[in-house]
Amino acid sequence: MSLKPARKAGLKKWSYQAAKKLADKSRAEEAATLLAESSDVTLADKMDTPARVLVKHFQTLHGLPATGLFDRKTARLLKPYMPKVKKRYRIGESWHAVTHGGIRSLKSIRNPIVHSMEYDQTGKPDGSAEALGRLSESRSYGASPHYGIDDDSIQQYLPLRFVGWHAQGDNQTTYGIELAGYAHWTRKQWLSHGQMLDMCAFVLAKNAEKCGYPLVRCNATGLRHGYRGVSTHNDVTVAFRIAGGHTDPGPGFPMDFVLATARGFAR
Repeated sequence: MSLKPARKAGLKKWSYQAAKKLADKSRAEEAATLLAESSDVTLADKMDTPARVLVKHFQTLHGLPATGLFDRKTARLLKPYMPKVKKRYRIGESWHAVTHGGIRSLKSIRNPIVHSMEYDQTGKPDGSAEALGRLSESRSYGASPHYGIDDDSIQQYLPLRFVGWHAQGDNQTTYGIELAGYAHWTRKQWLSHGQMLDMCAFVLAKNAEKCGYPLVRCNATGLRHGYRGVSTHNDVTVAFRIAGGHTDPGPGFPMDFVLATARGFAR
């Protein structure tokens, strides 16, 4: 794809800001095309009126109802524009979390919730994800995320069809992914664990179609309104005003990077 539209907008790369600038100049069709081509279409905390206008233009161009929301069909149309990732990962399934909230339909899952374990691989030669697996099999632990991911493995503790106990206030329609890291980590520290983030993206993409959520950011406001998308434990805390709730994986977590990688896996 050419960078010409972005250059016309006065910016050097494809981005939401470039598309918005084009839209402000009443060049809606070009803006919508640029939005589709962009690798920055996370709309992370930008679900404002200009963003909705851009999404509506994109949907109109592709013959969809102009809702302004990133629904499943809209996200699927973005697939051809996303980077292709060929690598696939194996998921360990030897763990059986003993606490859960019963069985549900996969289509009832609206949001994967990303967490940080608040410990990492240091001092755990068999892996942080495996250590959490052992904890999940103890009734004294009292929690049950669905996945744990560290620097070298993905472990599954609970099938998606079971309601996990991982995010107080929003367990019924979510599933949990625990990453071996800390909420206080900076963006640079998270990005230094590239394979762990890559594996997180793989899990998000692997489950997206079967559960019916788009690979886009869903913030606290989106959670409150029942939108589908990828969220964090902090989003749940804010959305449902959980007193003393968790704030992981922290403001430094590179959600934009993870989602762009996940879209590549989903192609």
